[in-house]
Amino acid sequence: MYSMLDILENPQSLQHILPIDFHSIQEVPNSHLWHNINNSPISHDEKNSNVPIIDLLALNVVELIGYACKTWGIFQVVNHGVSLELFDEVESQARRLFALPTEQKVKVVRLTTGTTGYDTARITPFFSKLMWHEGFHHYGFTT
Repeated sequence: MYSMLDILENPQSLQHILPIDFHSIQEVPNSHLWHNINNSPISHDEKNSNVPIIDLLALNVVELIGYACKTWGIFQVVNHGVSLELFDEVESQARRLFALPTEQKVKVVRLTTGTTGYDTARITPFFSKLMWHEGFHHYGFTT
């Protein structure tokens, strides 16, 4: 397990966890350079290029989600009961977090044995190249 001192003194040792510092790079590092990125076997015609919108109140919601996942890999949800105000607040706080300098964000880095903290996409170990992604994961509930 890494200590906070290890993280702050040698962040390169955590390259598998730490996202790329978008503000400090001069050119795309080989670790993040993806070739043949547009090799999806699924093609969408120009007339129907909108991401599927799933109504959670629809009777066939399970089938709609399954179809969207199989054909698109992504979908938008409506009638979920989450207020626009809460969405706005979450987005505002996320923007504040990710606008911080890297030195601040690594203070809450996800340790290799942990599940919560600042890190890269959880699917990164399955690819030979690193993701152009940074995230903060929090697992658990507050009461």
